[in-house]
Parts: sequence; C-alpha cells; structure tokens
Amino acid sequence: MTMLPHHVDVRTDLDGLPFVEITFDLSAAQAGAAAHAVRIVRDVRYRASELSVDEVLAMRELTALADELSDLNSRGMHDRMTTSVARLGDLRSVVEEFAAAEHHEREGDAEARPLVFELADAFADIHAEAVRAALDGPARVR
Repeated sequence: MTMLPHHVDVRTDLDGLPFVEITFDLSAAQAGAAAHAVRIVRDVRYRASELSVDEVLAMRELTALADELSDLNSRGMHDRMTTSVARLGDLRSVVEEFAAAEHHEREGDAEARPLVFELADAFADIHAEAVRAALDGPARVR
C-alpha cells in the first residue's frame, strides 16, 4: 500500500468555523494517472446531452481538478498539491470509481490503473484523517 506524504492543517476561518486544508505529495506518474482517471470518470458521468445546473458545476469542478493534476504531471517531478476536504473527497470518489472499472476500457487505462489502485487507498486514508480533523476542530492542529 502506498502512503502519500501529507499534512492536515486545521485553522479557524473569519467566521470562527474550522477550516481544513490538506497538502500531499504526488509523483508526476501518480498525478498523471489521477488526471487520467478524473478525465475518464468525468466523461462517463456527464456524457448526457442535457445536464442540470448542478451537473454542469460538478463537471466543471472535475475539469479543474483534472487540469491541476495534469499541470503537476507536466512538471515531471514530485510536487505538492493542496486541497480542501471536499475536493479531496471528490478526488477520492473519482479514483475509486475509475478503479472499479465500470466503464469501457479506453486508451491509457491499463497504464494508469496500477497507480490508481494505490492512490485510491492512500486518498481514502488521507480523506478519513481530514474529515476527523474537521470534526475535531482547531484543537487538532498539527
């Protein structure tokens, strides 16, 4: 099982509510595999000709996530990604959906799948830690 170096930071926002930010390191290959998974799942989820406003917004969020991961991949080295609990949850969901292979095999899937399997477990662990930190509040600052 792959462990991603990560840090969960809990702060209080201007309204006094806990704000959780997660930072983790990805290799270029991991970022590329995750970007591929996000693009494939986005295309499968939103292939309908008519989308609701909520679906368009969700599709845009996945597009932004794929773009960010592709940018990390294009740098060709280990890099750091910082995200919110919600966005990490989206990434976790997409990677798990891709790993379940509930879509027709596409070009690049075979190369991405081994890394995506490893990332699915790592993202699940980090997301669970971040959710616990959000529920515990600022007292859990590390």
